Amino acid sequence: MKVQERDLELVRWVNGFGFVEVESVSLFWGVSYDVARARLAKLVKGGLLVSERGLTTGKLVFWPSGEGLELAGDEMRAVKAIRWATAGHDLAVQRLSVRLERETGGRFEPERRLRRRRGMQGVGVVGHVPDGVLHLEA
Repeated sequence: MKVQERDLELVRWVNGFGFVEVESVSLFWGVSYDVARARLAKLVKGGLLVSERGLTTGKLVFWPSGEGLELAGDEMRAVKAIRWATAGHDLAVQRLSVRLERETGGRFEPERRLRRRRGMQGVGVVGHVPDGVLHLEA
């Protein structure tokens, strides 16, 4: 499999949120569901992503493998476990982030990246962290 720059960009994007479903990737790339699903399957087969059926939806969810993170140059570790209780909310934030970036030209920094930048690893850390921050050009 030939790894493209957009594949590595996707791995970094997915890792920012922890996991994704096909619908989020379809929106992120601006392609059909079938195109996104086919490429995700190739990325799983190529070892860049891992997938399993979601507990709450039964849909496939994807997250980066260690190899995928290394190739993408992302030093933030992949999630250890998906929090199924908040999965619907997390997926909604992913889709909103794509729309916000397209409408504003800004860059969305998800909660996982904010926590890492602020040195706040793990759940239950004191202090509120927003779902993400939209950075706009001045």
